[in-house]
Amino acid sequence: MGAGIFLGALRQFFQNWRIVLRLSLFWVIFCTAIYWWQYSTFNESSFDVAATFSLKTFVISLLSGIFILVGVMSMAIGWHRYMLLDETPARLHIINFKWPVLSYFLHILKLALVSFLIMIPLMVIVMPIITSQFAGVTHVESLAAYTVLFLVPFVLVLFMTWIGLRLGLVLPAAAIGLDLRLRRSFALTRPASFQLLITALLIVSFNTVSSYIAAASTAITPLGTSSVGPFSLVLIGLLNWLGFFIGIAVLTNAFSLLYKERRAE
Repeated sequence: MGAGIFLGALRQFFQNWRIVLRLSLFWVIFCTAIYWWQYSTFNESSFDVAATFSLKTFVISLLSGIFILVGVMSMAIGWHRYMLLDETPARLHIINFKWPVLSYFLHILKLALVSFLIMIPLMVIVMPIITSQFAGVTHVESLAAYTVLFLVPFVLVLFMTWIGLRLGLVLPAAAIGLDLRLRRSFALTRPASFQLLITALLIVSFNTVSSYIAAASTAITPLGTSSVGPFSLVLIGLLNWLGFFIGIAVLTNAFSLLYKERRAE
């Protein structure tokens, strides 16, 4: 089931690419415009400290962040409702104010808070392990130290992704008007905890490969500059969008399989 949840989500994503485009088109264009503005603002060739850190820039950045959050929730809720309720979005989807957007946002906050509280003690344990590996290390060739530098964060992200899958059924539930509590989500996923660990491993592996591709693309810079080029920005944005949508598709598929199966029992 673990690999099946991930592969099933991928299959649903590609089979319903027209719906994905409907949900994403406006918000992708909007977010691209925001990112392009930020890129222009922080471009090294015209770096102005006073302008970059002005109140006006802060307010615009804050408003941009709010709009991006609204867009992310709009796309996520639209996908949840399409897959779970067969509710087809409008051809030019922006947001449907009849949807439980506020409930979805509150569940995101709860999930983020719990994840943060879990992360704090883990970071207290992990950071000394990482720093100890580099104590007295003067050469980049220290293979053991850099292996730890890769593996420890990977395992940490894997664990937090697994926790997110265990608790994250509250999001598709909220999208379709169900009040599913975090504790209930954790209980529902207990029988499939190992399978969800496999799902989490596939998600983290996919995102790790994507991050390496994005990092490699930053080496392609405009001639005569040291800043990241438009190609890299577009590719990074595309990979982030793909990772986000696959994550939402995985949560939706997991909810469909686990919640409905438990209710049927």
